[in-house]
Amino acid sequence: MEGLKLLKATRYKLKMKNKKFKDKIYNSHRAGFTPLENRSNSRFLNTNPLPFFLKNTLSLPKTRSLTGFTLIEVMIALVIVSVAVIAVFNLVNYHADVAYEHTIKTRMLLMAREKIFEMEANLKNSKGAIPGTVFIFENLVNNTKDKEIIELKTIISGDNKKVVLRELVLRKQTQEPK
Repeated sequence: MEGLKLLKATRYKLKMKNKKFKDKIYNSHRAGFTPLENRSNSRFLNTNPLPFFLKNTLSLPKTRSLTGFTLIEVMIALVIVSVAVIAVFNLVNYHADVAYEHTIKTRMLLMAREKIFEMEANLKNSKGAIPGTVFIFENLVNNTKDKEIIELKTIISGDNKKVVLRELVLRKQTQEPK
């Protein structure tokens, strides 16, 4: 019976000693000292006063681990990246449409120049489709107020676009509009 009382008393003393040590460490940490600085003044420099099973049970303030990302941070990053990707896709699509429109207009202008060149050799009004394309043309030869000048007009239309090209040329002696 006495042995049991002695064992309980020894456990209680050890418990109180560990509690005092924990309070000392915690209070010194709150005062601005780290536990290692406080421990360096003790007479047992190389010994750990806590048993191995109490090493991680000190009641020091807990800090959040900064080694990973939270789910909300990942979701916000995904939203930002997806908005940027969608904006880039829309920008590329818009510029592709503009480049296509300019290509069509350039082709129509080149066809109109070719038709004007053909009209200079053969002065007559004509209409028709341009072979191999979806475009149609209309050639018009008009007299002007000045009898020496003729207006040549070509209209190329198709693909919901229209190009009009006009040219004024001098009338030759043998040329008469038909």
